[in-house]
Amino acid sequence: LGLAAETSYMVYAIGRLVLWSPFAESAEEVKAMLLKKRYTYLAMASPRTAPYGAAAAKVMLSLGLSGHDNTVHGENISQCYQFVSTGHAELGFVALSQIIRGEFEGAFWEIPEELYPPLTQAAVVLKSAAKSSAAKSEALSAFMTFLAGSEARAIIVASGYGILP
Repeated sequence: LGLAAETSYMVYAIGRLVLWSPFAESAEEVKAMLLKKRYTYLAMASPRTAPYGAAAAKVMLSLGLSGHDNTVHGENISQCYQFVSTGHAELGFVALSQIIRGEFEGAFWEIPEELYPPLTQAAVVLKSAAKSSAAKSEALSAFMTFLAGSEARAIIVASGYGILP
């Protein structure tokens, strides 16, 4: 759309997809539930509108499991988390960042990253902001520098995201 300053695009994190079940005791059990179709409902975000949904669809395809009738689609990854956390789905594809907070029951299987395309999280500076006052421009520059630094990278990893080397 041409709204971002040309040199400002920066990938600062990579989202990580997990399969979660509040009814499982281990990652192996969660994986087996999916592969053996031992669930009534599987939640995933819409592959047409949500990047995590597109990633989940790719995982299903990679595992030879596409086209399962008992999939419930959320509008986004947060709605999928809600489906599983309320018991409306026994199993669901959610973001590791949602699970890592430790506020969940059950177990999750971290999907191997080679089974889905990277879920890049990027930041840009808008052209309109880059042309604004010097103070605002300096603050944006400092924030972008912070995102690339070791302190932010440690926070990002602790929050359940991957980072580029």
